[in-house]
Amino acid sequence: MLKRTNIKTTRPSSKLDVKNLGPFKITELVNTRSVRLQLPPTMSRLHPVFHVSLLEPYRANTIPGRTAPPPPAIEIDGNEEFEVEEIWDSKFRGKQLWYLVKFKGYPDPEWQPAVNTENSPELVAGFHSRFPLKPSPPPVARGARS
Repeated sequence: MLKRTNIKTTRPSSKLDVKNLGPFKITELVNTRSVRLQLPPTMSRLHPVFHVSLLEPYRANTIPGRTAPPPPAIEIDGNEEFEVEEIWDSKFRGKQLWYLVKFKGYPDPEWQPAVNTENSPELVAGFHSRFPLKPSPPPVARGARS
């Protein structure tokens, strides 16, 4: 488990946020005091080498049935995709629209580019009807009349 020290998350309050992230697989011992972790793609902006003081051993849940594993990905057009449960927020990063998406069976929402929600148009439309002032995609241009 990786201590969340100096790592920002999307939660509004650090006090209510998780204290540790992971578990992550140690892929390499860089030296006697640093290790390289195998981080998920959602954490690709972080450098994967951490000091050993930021690590804690992973303790598996000893109560059977307490948590269910996340559901497997759905294959659509040859690509693995996860089912969107709800859209919580939207913002622009540069000129690209991003949504804070909660995937079915996963505890925390993640920021995803709008193109990753193309298979959930009803959820996107529902989000924008509930929150009309939130950033939204530009209207589709119609052909000019002659």
